[in-house]
Amino acid sequence: MSQDYDVKAEARKQYLRYFKGWFILLGLLTVICGVMFGGRLLKGQVARTNDEAPDERVYDHADVLSDSEEEKLSKLIEKAQAEIQADIVLVTIDQAVEGSEAQKEYGYHSDDWEQNMVDLADDFYAKNMFGYDEDEYSGLLLLVNWYSDSDGSQRGAHLATFGSARERLGDRENDQIIDGAMDVLVAGGSHYKAYKTYVDKAVDFMDVRLHLAPMWIFVVAALIIPAIVALIFVTSKAIGSQGKVTTSVNTYVSENSRNNTMDDSFIRKSVTSTRISTSSSSGGGGTRSGGGGGGGRSYVSSSGRTHGGASRRI
Repeated sequence: MSQDYDVKAEARKQYLRYFKGWFILLGLLTVICGVMFGGRLLKGQVARTNDEAPDERVYDHADVLSDSEEEKLSKLIEKAQAEIQADIVLVTIDQAVEGSEAQKEYGYHSDDWEQNMVDLADDFYAKNMFGYDEDEYSGLLLLVNWYSDSDGSQRGAHLATFGSARERLGDRENDQIIDGAMDVLVAGGSHYKAYKTYVDKAVDFMDVRLHLAPMWIFVVAALIIPAIVALIFVTSKAIGSQGKVTTSVNTYVSENSRNNTMDDSFIRKSVTSTRISTSSSSGGGGTRSGGGGGGGRSYVSSSGRTHGGASRRI
């Protein structure tokens, strides 16, 4: 019994010696995760600080939504803003935004469709002082244009992101938000469904709780893997101890009975071996989706402000 106890104790000592660095690294990662993501969770509990913006979030100037649909969208947006700590604004227009005639009529700084959509979205956001916080004015605005004339369609949309929304959303996320809404309309879906998709996708990509999941999965895996390695290590040591031979040919031969007159002696020895099975595992890492926060496209409006986002004509 004491021999078994010594083997196990030695195995534990060797395990701790071999994997001490791993546990130190794990501890540091846990502290870093706690500081980074704990701070973000606390930030998610902060109340709105910007009280300069109007309460309205749906501006249906193109008149494509019913009154009841506008009301449902407004309630949905109000709940979503509290989750992502950013304003969510929807603006629809039916107005020419391309060509020299439109530039002259509306006083645009450009005759380009995309640049004018960028200017309209950014200027509308800035004029109304939207933004969840008074420091960065965090939020998103989707501007949808439904103008068509005899020369063709100028329909399309521009998504503008500001503050924390610009930091969290990269090109891929922005494209998926605007494409999600526009694809509904192209497929013949209702305007309400399209704009609801815009709100839902914004929440999906910006909700802090979703961004925490990959890191916590890593932390849990980091806790489980050492336990598995420990089990394999201790088991291997226990099995290996069973194959040791602790006696030799001279164990039961008295000192006086040995023949010391021979110059060369051949001592036979018996060796037994036990195969120790090894186990290896491989893990995959996950990759974060899209060109993440701060790494996406940027737009400069006529006001000189810079924001992130994406544009799409339909």
